[in-house]
Amino acid sequence: MSQSPKERRQARTRQAILDAARELILEKGVEKLSLRAVARKVDYSPAGLYEYFTNKEAIISTLAEQVSSQLYLALEKASLHAEGPPLVAIGLAYIQFAREHSEDFLLMFSRLHSRRVSEDSPVAEDSPYKVVVDAVASGIQSGSICMPTHMSVEQIAYSVWAMCHGAAMLQTTHLKDFQADFQTADTFAFQTLLEGLAS
Repeated sequence: MSQSPKERRQARTRQAILDAARELILEKGVEKLSLRAVARKVDYSPAGLYEYFTNKEAIISTLAEQVSSQLYLALEKASLHAEGPPLVAIGLAYIQFAREHSEDFLLMFSRLHSRRVSEDSPVAEDSPYKVVVDAVASGIQSGSICMPTHMSVEQIAYSVWAMCHGAAMLQTTHLKDFQADFQTADTFAFQTLLEGLAS
């Protein structure tokens, strides 16, 4: 169903607010973001912003959700076009996304908490983690991953995700300006993990 002209205008205004907020966050940091500054940037009244977002946190959460969607697409693309083991491609794509969009990546993981409370809850279809879980499940089904009897699909997926995220966080924070061939080291780490899971 197509949007009406009014709905299209509202969608454009909403995205303009988000874009302005993102620019301000990149300039001054998330803690210094204010609705008044966002309103000035989009030439809108502060009160008018409440038509689109209830408060500053709602803007930040929406931005984090958009980053999550972008990361999901990057991982899905890597998985679909992998020339080798999909989990290696997914891991490298995860780290590359973090390095290329470091501020967005850090915003996502500092502000977007998991909607799940336990493994009993299903993984959201649009979650970047779902790509990892699906790749692990496919590896088990194809026989490239041997699941130990005391482990679950999610426990293995979490191990892969933790490796991805740990490397990504190091390279976007503490080692941000460190010059090294991280890709070779990361590829080796993922391949070694998969070799261990194959036995």
